[in-house]
Amino acid sequence: MAVKAFFTKDFWANAPIPEAFVAALSLGGALHALVARPIARDARAPRAGGVALLPLGLGLIAWAMAAARHIHIDRPTALVTHGPYALSRNPMYVGWWLSGLGLSLLANSRWLLGATAAAGLYHHLHDIPSEEESLLSQFGEEYESYRRRTRRYL
Repeated sequence: MAVKAFFTKDFWANAPIPEAFVAALSLGGALHALVARPIARDARAPRAGGVALLPLGLGLIAWAMAAARHIHIDRPTALVTHGPYALSRNPMYVGWWLSGLGLSLLANSRWLLGATAAAGLYHHLHDIPSEEESLLSQFGEEYESYRRRTRRYL
């Protein structure tokens, strides 16, 4: 069932790639290519961390997308509170941040690490409060109850 869902149009409709994340990583990648600033002289340890974190982040994104596959994220008709949404109100953002951290470690790049942090801060201060306000407006007490019992991140 999960594999079949992966190949449906609805599954990929819920694959929002945050623009701030893409812009920040693009800038970080360009800066890394121009003037490398490694996290560590010996890249083995950072790369080992990246090998663990990148698939963890991508897996969390896929799990969140699968949990919300029946809901169009731009026009939600129901609140998704199961799967990773039972653990975090923002599992896709957490997945993107873990993926960015993993990519930064794999590339052994301070630029990418800083870009991931900057994108995360932007999401935390701008995107997530706006999304939560919209969900509260649309779902009222149901969302407020969910917000009280579920952490914002981890």
